[in-house]
Amino acid sequence: MSLLQDVLTLSPVIVVWSGWMFALSMAAPFLLLLFGAPRLDCLVVATAAIALILLMPPWHAHMGYTRLIGLPHIVIWTPLALFLYLRWEHLASPWPVRWTTAALMATIVVSLGFDYADALRWLLGERAPLI
Repeated sequence: MSLLQDVLTLSPVIVVWSGWMFALSMAAPFLLLLFGAPRLDCLVVATAAIALILLMPPWHAHMGYTRLIGLPHIVIWTPLALFLYLRWEHLASPWPVRWTTAALMATIVVSLGFDYADALRWLLGERAPLI
C-alpha cells in the first residue's frame, strides 16, 4: 500500500492530524510569503516541506509503516523547529506571519514528540509493521 492508503487505515484522529500536518506544511510557505515574512524564513519552510514530500513516500516504501516512519520528520523538522525558534525575534511581522509560524512550530513540536518516542521504541526492538 501507499503511504496515503496506510494513513487512511489509521484512527480518525491520526488521519485528521496527518491531514493537518500536510496542509499546514504546504500552506505555511505561501502564507509567510504573502504576509511579508522574511524571504529566508519562507525559503527554509518551503525547502523543508518539499524535502518531506520527496522523502516520505520512498521511506515508506523501504521501511513500511513501522515505528521508524517518522525518521524523515526528525531529520528535517528538528533543525526547522530550531531555526524558527531562533528566528522568532525577527518575526515582528503582521499577525498572520506570527500565527502561521506559531501554528507550524506547535505542530512540529507535537509531531516530533511522537516521532522521537516511536524512534526510541523502534531502537528498543518494536520493529513490527503498525498496519
